[in-house]
Amino acid sequence: MSTEVFRVTRDLPPFQGVAANSTARVELPIGRRYHSVDLAIGTLANVGEIRVIANGQTIQRYTAAQLNALNQFDGMTAAGATTSLLRIMFDRYDLLSAAFEMGTALNTAIADSAGVAITSLSVECDVGGTTTTISGTSETSFVDPSIGERRHWVRFRSTLVFAGIVTGENQLNDFPRQSQREIEIDQIALIPSANDISSFKVEKNNEIVSERSKALNERIQNDGGRRSPQSGYIVLDRTERGSGGNGIDLTDASDFRVRVTASGAMTATCIYDTLGYLQG
Repeated sequence: MSTEVFRVTRDLPPFQGVAANSTARVELPIGRRYHSVDLAIGTLANVGEIRVIANGQTIQRYTAAQLNALNQFDGMTAAGATTSLLRIMFDRYDLLSAAFEMGTALNTAIADSAGVAITSLSVECDVGGTTTTISGTSETSFVDPSIGERRHWVRFRSTLVFAGIVTGENQLNDFPRQSQREIEIDQIALIPSANDISSFKVEKNNEIVSERSKALNERIQNDGGRRSPQSGYIVLDRTERGSGGNGIDLTDASDFRVRVTASGAMTATCIYDTLGYLQG
């Protein structure tokens, strides 16, 4: 895959269905490689959940507020409360290798080595009780012709919810890992509804993969200069030092869990980033 690409920034077609208590939707033109989409939102608080859908499969799902916080964690500029610019990344952000960054860009129209081609791609935004304006701009390049010689690597962002967390150590083990979507873990962001998470321990096949206090985790991420920890979020980020090849391999995981130490009762929302393949 060439790392020298000619990128084009172009307005998307108009969103359809932009009204209070409805779902605004835009179909992205097929035939290009999508690196990112920037949403221009009149009032950020009026947009709830955002979804990216490829071939009828939801590949990214989060709220506008969550995406704004995670973008800032990655080092991007915050979206303002009004006239907000909110970026949806298909590339991975600020890695040492351009090949790793662009390895998850969405190539459309051309089939990969398994015969899977992205033939439809859309973005949906749930609008709340007060309407707002929504428009979009894409950054694309020519489709990578080598995609036919390999599987199409896609970054999936799923939303999980862990309820019933109590004071002390808790075990979170309901992480999906049985499909082609979950070949490896790129990032796990935990968002407590109340109180705080003071430490985490990640275990795969009964071996510790990562064990950190929240303070140490944020220190490491701040010192690396690529990430900016956000209040109310604790993030296990396998790309925090710019490496694109440090994901947690799930293909041989007979067991995977995250142990968290909580300061009080909470429900934890989790944005679960995995790398894998679209289903055929």
